[in-house]
Amino acid sequence: MTTRLLLVAALCAAFAVSADAQRPRQIAPRANARVPVAQDSVNRAQLEGAVRLGFGRAVRQRVGLSDAQIARLVPLSRDYEQRRRGLQVEERETRLSLREALRNESTADQTRVDQLLQRLLVVQKRRVELLEAEYRDLATIMTPIQRAKYLALQEQIRRRLDQLRQQQPANGGRPPGTGARQRPLR
Repeated sequence: MTTRLLLVAALCAAFAVSADAQRPRQIAPRANARVPVAQDSVNRAQLEGAVRLGFGRAVRQRVGLSDAQIARLVPLSRDYEQRRRGLQVEERETRLSLREALRNESTADQTRVDQLLQRLLVVQKRRVELLEAEYRDLATIMTPIQRAKYLALQEQIRRRLDQLRQQQPANGGRPPGTGARQRPLR
């Protein structure tokens, strides 16, 4: 399962629960931290379903959308999320290529570096264009106040994702609160 999916799932599940979800919970240690692939797929499907429900509830409650608005928003948000992911993949690949091109600065191909920098700029422009198109489409579904609330909720999610990403390397790549307990040092 991709790290991003895990982070989104953890975040959206957190939004679906009440304020006490912020308190740390004790989770029993697992004998084996690796999950078989088939079990991982089942867990992923269950997690995705829970995420959709939790996010839908949060949007419905916090933004105040009707069932008809939610029905129009779901396919729209899926489409834009897929397009955003495509841009993120393209940007990541470009940045990795740029890093590789600059590995040895004295022998770096100036033309190649310039092309990669230009590609990064194009991706950023496409990201802004995508955001503008999404805002226009959201305006066909929501009132300005609802859009403002929805965008604020999205921003909260992005910030929480950033926090989870920053915590991730410290716990072996697992979302916070999962995996085996650490033994105290003696």
